[in-house]
Amino acid sequence: RSASSTGEKSFCSAGQASLIDFLVSKGAIVNATDYHGSTPLHLACQKGFQSVTLLLLHYKASTEVQDNNGNTPLHLACTHGHEDCVKALVYYDAQTCRLDIGNEKGDTALHIAARWGYQGIIETLLQNGAPTEIQNRLKETPLKCALNSKVALSMSEQPCDYKKKITKFSVL
Repeated sequence: RSASSTGEKSFCSAGQASLIDFLVSKGAIVNATDYHGSTPLHLACQKGFQSVTLLLLHYKASTEVQDNNGNTPLHLACTHGHEDCVKALVYYDAQTCRLDIGNEKGDTALHIAARWGYQGIIETLLQNGAPTEIQNRLKETPLKCALNSKVALSMSEQPCDYKKKITKFSVL
């Protein structure tokens, strides 16, 4: 493990906004990548640090950078079930967070959230226009990736009224 990689992880895990401010003021490149192609935003989203995620977005961290596996920070937040980071990415600047990017397996953020059954993340992505018909490399749509009937039922209601969908979700 390199010293820079360890340093990035420690400041993300500590969530120290002042250290991030200091590093950026001294010229740290907010979209710099480590050996795995991960940026500080990837690491913050993977660990679930919403405050760090928001600060990095403030400093114009790109939501579109893909790591060596093709994952964006949004993919990692979805993989690890960090709904607060997903919301930070999607709502910080809705125009810049692309919901249609596939990783090396062709999975979008919605494929991943559906596979893991993260209801809140799925609702956030759908509410913000995540595409439901994109197929991954195995020709699966996000609906096909859904592991349980609650998730599958929610996602199959396209197009539908969002409030109706939430009601149906909570009834199940």
